[in-house]
Amino acid sequence: MGLNLLLVTADGRPHPTWDDSKHVGDREFIAVGLPAVRTGDPECCLERPIDFEGWRAIASTFDEESGNVGRLVGLVDILEREPEYWLMVSV
Repeated sequence: MGLNLLLVTADGRPHPTWDDSKHVGDREFIAVGLPAVRTGDPECCLERPIDFEGWRAIASTFDEESGNVGRLVGLVDILEREPEYWLMVSV
């Protein structure tokens, strides 16, 4: 079963350029349990990296292994550059 990585604002607006469809490596990236600031209820948690470089290093590894070069690193870049966006995981 896959999952979707969504980039949304606190009020639910999606990021205009992020591809939120299911991709190989997304589930494994989330399963690492990277340190994050979380908000919202436990069933629909929004999170942002505490350590952008740490997230970027792990993202780079999963991008390379999955063949989705730059996808997860791009996600971290958006989160760092645009603080109004949060990561939401949808199953």
